[in-house]
Amino acid sequence: LARTGVQGNGTASVTIAPMIGRLFSVLERTPDGTKLHFEQRMEEGLTLTLSEEAAFETFGALLENAVRHSRSLVRVSGTASTTETIVMIDDDGKGIPEEWRAAALGRGIRLDQRGNSHGLGLSIAQDFITASGGTLTLTTSDLGGLRVTAVWGL
Repeated sequence: LARTGVQGNGTASVTIAPMIGRLFSVLERTPDGTKLHFEQRMEEGLTLTLSEEAAFETFGALLENAVRHSRSLVRVSGTASTTETIVMIDDDGKGIPEEWRAAALGRGIRLDQRGNSHGLGLSIAQDFITASGGTLTLTTSDLGGLRVTAVWGL
């Protein structure tokens, strides 16, 4: 967290849409990503008070998780109001049952034992989001899989 400047003076900011686009361009070349459609529904000019490095760490971890579990579609959407900024990542995978969601955010917890992941992605993303003044929640996506929602108050 200290390396990425998350806990700094709060003056760094990143425009989200181009950063998500860059992450999509990397992920769509991965073995899991080649079979997926990536969709972005971001408000024009939406920014977060995060360093670019912290944003890449945060959303990279969340998107890698979505790609690993999605069947065909990963969607990122974001909006801002006068009181908050919301970014949601949706996938059309199996999702996480409600009773397992709190555990899924624990460091080193792997609900899916396939592959070589270490169970750190959601926990790391939560650490970055919390350190930057936000909250992270897991719910069911309207696509049928998992929805990860990050909210920052303004």
